[in-house]
Amino acid sequence: KSPAKFRVQFQHADALFRAGRCAEAAKGFEKTSKLAPPDFRVMINWGHALECNQQWDEAVVKYRAAAGIERSAHALSLIGKVRAVQNRNPEAEQAFTEAIQADPNFDMTYTFRGAMYLKGGDVVRAKVDFQKALAINPNNQFAQQGLNHSSANRN
Repeated sequence: KSPAKFRVQFQHADALFRAGRCAEAAKGFEKTSKLAPPDFRVMINWGHALECNQQWDEAVVKYRAAAGIERSAHALSLIGKVRAVQNRNPEAEQAFTEAIQADPNFDMTYTFRGAMYLKGGDVVRAKVDFQKALAINPNNQFAQQGLNHSSANRN
């Protein structure tokens, strides 16, 4: 009924993203950003939609904008995750370091960094990071899967 309202447009874009319609969701978040100054949540979700659409550099731009709004381990670790996917590990390491400085208790930073280490064959460092993530959040299924995988690769 009210497509020009910020909340309605945000929810529509979010629904598109959850339905796997990443390109449409990214356009929806762009529309949302024109209705009011985008907040942290809009920038993070916009970045997720771009990342889902494999628009890596554009996703990083949105995550950096989110970190500019609210310097959080969440946004910074997402930058690291994307850079790791791109095999830009020095940039990923820098983002993970900044994320840990922002909040050393954000478990996903260690999960993402552990995944990067595991992908690069550094099983020992991967295992340490997955264990750190699980010490912070024992319910982190991604860290548990990574730890299981790193333990299987070590044998």
